[in-house]
Amino acid sequence: MSIALDFPKEGIARVLLSRPEKRNALNGMMVASFIAALSEVTKLAQHGKCRVLLIEGAGKDFCAGADLEWMKKMAVAGVEENQADALQLATLFRRIHEMPVPVLALVQGATMGGGMGIVSACSLVIAATDAFFCFPEVRIGLVPYVVSPWVIAAIGRRAAGYYFTTAEKITVDVALRLGLLHRMVPAADLQSEGLKLARELSQFESCVLSEVRTLLSEPLLTDELTAGRLAKLRRKIWKAEA
Repeated sequence: MSIALDFPKEGIARVLLSRPEKRNALNGMMVASFIAALSEVTKLAQHGKCRVLLIEGAGKDFCAGADLEWMKKMAVAGVEENQADALQLATLFRRIHEMPVPVLALVQGATMGGGMGIVSACSLVIAATDAFFCFPEVRIGLVPYVVSPWVIAAIGRRAAGYYFTTAEKITVDVALRLGLLHRMVPAADLQSEGLKLARELSQFESCVLSEVRTLLSEPLLTDELTAGRLAKLRRKIWKAEA
């Protein structure tokens, strides 16, 4: 199975990219399974059974981007099939970004292309010191279109433009400075540190964490909107204690 979903323990769900023989490269079936897993986690969250989602990659790499065999197959497909396939990949990144719970990526080894879309769409990212990142698309005559909204939001337009254009490898320390990730740890500590943070987050009020996600998705933050949200949340959380 290319995507494995572990149901919540301590309120923590886990999606594992499980195609290590292909460096967890994405194909159509894997993307569809990923979206289905996110739907299951969303249902659990709505019933208060999940507070945090971990995304991990099996083997040495997190995700080496799109499977080239799949991409070449799509290149000769009909216009409608090609469009639907590309839209499914874009939908995956949006679904990660819009999850009602914090999404924490634990990253090791290579993260490229579509893998960058996953990482950029997540709420929080912890990477091993052996991790590296790259947009190799220009080398094969493509442009990282569907990952671009999330990458630009994560690291800014100028930095994204540089790495989209040069395909230069981004080391983990540079990724940390750019804001692509939030913490780097020794590879041996990646899972334990990720689980530790997930457990800390799972102790917070789930509706508060959901509000944080909603806040960060707003295209324009006005005084009226932020004040209204705060007033509503204060009544929801503290009214019973008054």
